[in-house]
Amino acid sequence: ILSAEEQQRFSRPVVHKRKLEWLAGRIAAKRALAAYAGIVDWPQAARHFSVLNDDAGAPFIAEHPELTLSLSHSHDYVVAVIAHGAIGIDIEKVESRPMALAHYFCCAQERDFIEQEGDPQKGGPLDRRDVDLTLLWCRKEAVAKYLRLGGRLAFAQLNVLDDDLSLPDLCARSIRLLSAERDGYAIALALPGGERQAGEPTP
Repeated sequence: ILSAEEQQRFSRPVVHKRKLEWLAGRIAAKRALAAYAGIVDWPQAARHFSVLNDDAGAPFIAEHPELTLSLSHSHDYVVAVIAHGAIGIDIEKVESRPMALAHYFCCAQERDFIEQEGDPQKGGPLDRRDVDLTLLWCRKEAVAKYLRLGGRLAFAQLNVLDDDLSLPDLCARSIRLLSAERDGYAIALALPGGERQAGEPTP
């Protein structure tokens, strides 16, 4: 399913795990493109499209610059979404993390919310705090990808507790956040919020 340019990239010496993640991302992206564009014979058509990365590391489909692609992977899963216009997705495995991490990337309101979840049991199963902390991180990552800012977005100054997010200094339109946790993984999706204008395509 890889294009000639992708095959050249795949042949580079890279740690095996990273190579598998990269390949899985291309498969997910091309399956998403096939579903979006109604391509039936996607395995055969897939090699005619190249999923590349721009200078900031964001993925894009070379043959379809009008489409926005967002990718994420964590442990056993890779997710990809495609849309006309802005979109961002992130997936993370829920794991036990120190509370100090919340002080690193959460704003004051989010830290108050997390601290209300109670202390995790040492060596015990994952608790609600672990889930919520992972969901907050996921939501922020999705917003960063939506804005195409990556690691340049100041997470600690971003409040993602609400599903409707307004960032007038960064985005003229509000952002709609959807997130969920299932089977030990958190996933978040950032979409354009507010009312769509007449003739505007649906993601």
